[in-house]
Amino acid sequence: GGGAAAVIVVEVAPDIAALERHLILAAIAPLAIECAPATRLCAIDVGEGADPADVAALRDWLAGAECTTGQVVAVKRVADAGA
Repeated sequence: GGGAAAVIVVEVAPDIAALERHLILAAIAPLAIECAPATRLCAIDVGEGADPADVAALRDWLAGAECTTGQVVAVKRVADAGA
């Protein structure tokens, strides 16, 4: 029963130092377990040059995906087709 869970989507920026980045990303799954079922927690690992529209679309999708928690999804730059 109950209503919908609160949602936290963490965006990890590409300019965060490697150690801090890995610590943040490693914490997502255990924190999601601790927060469940009242709160869902996911993260977006934003790569250098990632399209902000892709990040926004993923953020919106994760916020609405009621069965998803504890996931880390990477968004990376897609090379140009001509490259």
